[in-house]
Amino acid sequence: SSAVRRRTLTTKLALGAALLFAAPRRSVVTLQQRRDPRADGQLGLAAALQNIVERGEAATLDEAQTVLSQRGHAASLQKLVDSGEAATLDEASKLAGQRARAASLQKLVDSGEVATLEEASKLAGQRALAASLQKL
Repeated sequence: SSAVRRRTLTTKLALGAALLFAAPRRSVVTLQQRRDPRADGQLGLAAALQNIVERGEAATLDEAQTVLSQRGHAASLQKLVDSGEAATLDEASKLAGQRARAASLQKLVDSGEVATLEEASKLAGQRALAASLQKL
């Protein structure tokens, strides 16, 4: 019986060793080795901008950024049309502007600068007037 136990133990150890060596090895990643996901996004952005320049769609990276931004804006407007929220791209542009204004007014209320959306609208108008006068 002790011989049977030794054979069983030896078999179990051999099977365990075989499984251990057959298992895929996983490397241990320390906190310092982890990549910042924002860095990956920035690398992707840099590559996209460089591709735009290399294809001749823009002469500089700054121009490429403008091209990429315009494409993103056009895609967001097209999404509004595709979803049925707007019938035309012109209507989608107006809707997007209305939503952006509503969001900025709500942000003023949420920040506590004003108590109501009406006050937020007045404050935004005053700020726009002040900015236009500042340019003169």
